Amino acid sequence: MTSLGDEWDLLYLGYNTDALVAAETPEGLKLLLQFDDAAKRAPGFFDAFSAMRVRPPTALACFQAWGTLCYAITPRGAARLLEACFPISTEREVIMFGQNRPVAPYGIDGMINAALQRAPIAAFCSMPALVVSLNDQADSDVAGPML
Repeated sequence: MTSLGDEWDLLYLGYNTDALVAAETPEGLKLLLQFDDAAKRAPGFFDAFSAMRVRPPTALACFQAWGTLCYAITPRGAARLLEACFPISTEREVIMFGQNRPVAPYGIDGMINAALQRAPIAAFCSMPALVVSLNDQADSDVAGPML
């Protein structure tokens, strides 16, 4: 976080690894990250992950990430997201990077992605992620698309 100075609004420390993450390196190279989630299904993965000692992560500019499992936000970022994300509406589509298809947001992470594409929000993601989850949709409390 200190490497970002004061010029950030949102920092993803963890995100869903079963969806693409769109980011940009400090050199300006845009990339799409796709993860192989097979390791997360191995017995003991999460215990081993929590005990790992890793090099300090890199903060990459982030244009799309799904999941709000762990993040840091500045007061300015919170104000910008409150204005950009509410009311939650399916009218502001998210263009899926690398797929060039629209998705209607129906939850807060969808609205954050819509805001990242339209509002002046300086978002970053930690690489590697500092937090991971199984992201089991059977345990989700997201009700589904609004009618």
